[in-house]
Amino acid sequence: MNLGGIEVAGIIDGDALDLSGGSAYGETMRARDDFALPPTLLVIQPDGDAPHYIDLASPDSSGEMAVVCFQLNTKSTRAVAQDFEHWLCEWVLPVDAPEA
Repeated sequence: MNLGGIEVAGIIDGDALDLSGGSAYGETMRARDDFALPPTLLVIQPDGDAPHYIDLASPDSSGEMAVVCFQLNTKSTRAVAQDFEHWLCEWVLPVDAPEA
């Protein structure tokens, strides 16, 4: 899915194990091969420098997981949102929102 120029990886045609470009699983497998992505991260926004991932090792008490940015050059992560909903609202939807 592309929203306001931001690509969001997901499940394509109901196939969670789709390896094509744009699928969360496919993008994750490529990032593991190309960038030594830690196995607990799932791609939600591929990017050449600082992609965003759901950190599957970070569930809170309600089961929600943080979204992190993985710096490809330093192999370091930093939290960017407490969960996918907050990430979507803060990082993706404002880009596509109409101006008042």
